[in-house]
Amino acid sequence: MGKSQQRKKKRKNTSKRQKQEPGPRPFSDYGKIANGLLTKGYSQDQRLSISTRSSNGVIFTSTAARPGRRSSPTTQIAASYKYGNASIDVNIDAKPSFSTTLTLGGKVLPSTYAKASLKFPDYNFSKLNLKFQHFFRNAALYISVGLNQSPVFSTTLTLGGKVLPSTYTKASLKFPDYNFSKLNLKFQHFFRNAALYISVDLNQSPVVMLSASIGTASIAFGMEAKYKAASHSFTQCDAGISVTKPSCDASIILAERGDLLRLAYVHHFGHLRKISAVAEVTRRLSKNKNTFAVGGSCIVDHLTTVKAKLNNQGKLQALLRHMINPNSWLTISGEFDTKALDKKPGIGLALALRL
Repeated sequence: MGKSQQRKKKRKNTSKRQKQEPGPRPFSDYGKIANGLLTKGYSQDQRLSISTRSSNGVIFTSTAARPGRRSSPTTQIAASYKYGNASIDVNIDAKPSFSTTLTLGGKVLPSTYAKASLKFPDYNFSKLNLKFQHFFRNAALYISVGLNQSPVFSTTLTLGGKVLPSTYTKASLKFPDYNFSKLNLKFQHFFRNAALYISVDLNQSPVVMLSASIGTASIAFGMEAKYKAASHSFTQCDAGISVTKPSCDASIILAERGDLLRLAYVHHFGHLRKISAVAEVTRRLSKNKNTFAVGGSCIVDHLTTVKAKLNNQGKLQALLRHMINPNSWLTISGEFDTKALDKKPGIGLALALRL
């Protein structure tokens, strides 16, 4: 009895491991970590935002922003108040322009939500929305009507649900502008080591989008293609390989129908992964041109993160992000051109305070 029980336990443990074992990542996630480390957060914009809340529930928000160096600064003051199912928003900017939005919403019937948005003085953007969410279990109906002199009527019917295990189907039909209708099929881990996603535009010139990935959570091979029925041609055809481990993430992608080769690698140091290094190299085969970028990220503590990167054009960028409190952030970023020392460095500052 003891040996048989041990065998049963081993079988259960192996079956649990097989069920919990994740499949390959989708093709859209190949190189996503490296791209986030090299691009996310860097900006030369200067932005200040202060938000306060009064005792009666009114929220005042003051924002001053200057996107880039040469653009003129903009300011905006906003106030919002919510009571039950109604809310009112008032915005004033530096042009000056004044706008007020009154929103009324609530449940009319079970599984039915109605929302009316009235905007003054520009009432052309006023809308009446009716949403019947899960009214027929796997179906949702959305109706939108523009409340202006020439009202625009739009109806969207969404049908979705599991057809087979690990298979999800979603169809979105829009009337009268049916050009935005879509049919999505998602076969996630259908064969445990494969993931397939198909998207079809339901119009006169449909576009078929296919994304497939085969492998495991550690290594995966994938491809993504877009076919246009109007021109009878493939406008996009990408393929790649992704390798993922607890300490590193690497990917090789051949994009733009074989003209662009992109290699990305991220390495995490320590079991806490507080320090990360990233490198990305791209080669344009038709022009025989290479570009590269290297960078790093360091989590100083639970409040502060520091990032830096350098590309082949000689531009050095650095970023400091500090959390003042759970709802307030301070971000300082700078850009320095090492090939043009006479130029002034670009500095971006963003401060968001919620008092």
